[in-house]
Amino acid sequence: MAGSRKIDPRRGISPEGSAIRVDASGFSLVTSQEPIFRVEWSSVSQIVGYTRFRSMKPELCLAFAGSRPNDQVVVHDTLQGWDALCSAMLQVFAQADRDWHLRAAHDVENLDSYLPVAAVVPNFTVNPTIVWSR
Repeated sequence: MAGSRKIDPRRGISPEGSAIRVDASGFSLVTSQEPIFRVEWSSVSQIVGYTRFRSMKPELCLAFAGSRPNDQVVVHDTLQGWDALCSAMLQVFAQADRDWHLRAAHDVENLDSYLPVAAVVPNFTVNPTIVWSR
């Protein structure tokens, strides 16, 4: 696919206790009101959704890739502000896949099938889904 980038799901794990703050021009990840990083909507070149397993606990994730090769920020559904981010993303990126979460999510009823993988690789991802791309 022209202009697509490979998202590295191992990068950009959001620290415990952090929260997402959304505004008109983008979003920030903060802890104790201190900014960790900032993403401007205008700098996003691709958004990918997927499920990441950390010690067999699934997290629905969004990876925002920037224009430079190593620009990537990953946030997940357990962070405060996740719903506001998802709503804003769909407004800003009007052509985004509105059902991305249905393809990226994993059926938690079938977690046993991943036990052999988790025994070797405790953190892994499944169901990568392009939400939006330039």
